[in-house]
Amino acid sequence: MHREAGSLKITRSALIMSASFAGAILLFAGYIFIYQQVPFEGSLNDWALSLITILGALFAAALATAIYLHYHPQDYPRKVWLNLMIGCWLWFVAELIWGTLDYVLGEVTSPGLAD
Repeated sequence: MHREAGSLKITRSALIMSASFAGAILLFAGYIFIYQQVPFEGSLNDWALSLITILGALFAAALATAIYLHYHPQDYPRKVWLNLMIGCWLWFVAELIWGTLDYVLGEVTSPGLAD
């Protein structure tokens, strides 16, 4: 059988999607490992778990921003992605505040600044 010349090429979007999927799996597996095995002392273990959550929120915000910037200002999906992008960045800021308060104070009141 004769294959087309470009059929085996990996597209840029497929590569980005594969890298994103692999990163998400690594973050998830790392979170589970740290949570179950407790490889660090108490406060450092909590800090590592908070850092993984913050990184997840940061990656979601960065990806939503990249998709938002992909569309032209006249495209309707850009309006939808604007709201999702803002929500993801607010989620990242809230996780960052929560993680910082937890690290500095040892506990976070609810409701608090992060909420």
